[in-house]
Amino acid sequence: MKRTLMKDLAAAAGVSVSQVSRALGQKGEVAPELRQRIHELAREMNYRNCARNRPRTIAVLCGSFGEFSSGVLNGIEREIRSRGWRMAVIPFRSIELLNDRLYDGAVGLPGCDLARSWHERHRIPLVLINNYGWMPDRVCSVFPDSNGESRLAMEHLISLGHRKIGRIRLVPESASERERNRGLDEFLRVAARHGILESVRYVPMPDWRALEAELPRMLEDGFTAFIAVFMVETQRLMNLIRRCGRRIPEEVSLVSYEDGALSPFLDPPVTALEYDYGGLAAQALDQLGAEIEGRGRLRAIVVPGRLIVRGSTAAAPGRSS
Repeated sequence: MKRTLMKDLAAAAGVSVSQVSRALGQKGEVAPELRQRIHELAREMNYRNCARNRPRTIAVLCGSFGEFSSGVLNGIEREIRSRGWRMAVIPFRSIELLNDRLYDGAVGLPGCDLARSWHERHRIPLVLINNYGWMPDRVCSVFPDSNGESRLAMEHLISLGHRKIGRIRLVPESASERERNRGLDEFLRVAARHGILESVRYVPMPDWRALEAELPRMLEDGFTAFIAVFMVETQRLMNLIRRCGRRIPEEVSLVSYEDGALSPFLDPPVTALEYDYGGLAAQALDQLGAEIEGRGRLRAIVVPGRLIVRGSTAAAPGRSS
């Protein structure tokens, strides 16, 4: 059975969505006969949001619980509490527990392969976070700003005098080209703008064995700075750099991604790109709320992060700070 949305009531009544919202919410100037008509339609069409002051209930679909997913989940929980809504966490492997009659909408976290078939199976809106949605299937996605992150890291390293900069990423060979190259365009644009395009390199590696073979070659080629596009393996990378006889940050500078439980406490503390988990959660719930009300606009939403400068980056060798 197709779920009735506010825009469906508006179409049936021949009025705008905003008029329907005012009529159902008992707010604003609405003619009494129109208010009564909209409430009658809501009952006839089984519109479940017509109960006054009923808090929205959101399903949060989780595919995995890594550092990123946990940070976003905490942000969602804070946002939902501040809005007076309710939430339930449903593991993606238990997606059959999702009942459209119990939830007003859903947010999908990384690891949930939902977008392609969502509207074939469910009648509530879905917004994905950092999980590529398929626009033809009418699913909105909210992403960290991968290009912005590349720009922050590159501008910082270049300001320190580094010219031979490597961007390292562990990414499976099965990953799509779009996923594999997230943030690469801006990495290359910044390099070109500073005249060092020929001396930077993007190194997507399928596993650690491949990286352990490639990194010594890059160090021998004179690379003095690296942007590591991962969180939990930063210590391992630092150990690898040291096994190659290089000191951090005196000879090699390193930028990674923020792991709040680890990055500030490594030796040296790591300069890191930090996601705005609260911003990702707020943007996703704003979009979901708009879609629940029938006024959502299909788009990809990008949320900027920030660079936390710590002790793992310093002036390039031979250049005074």
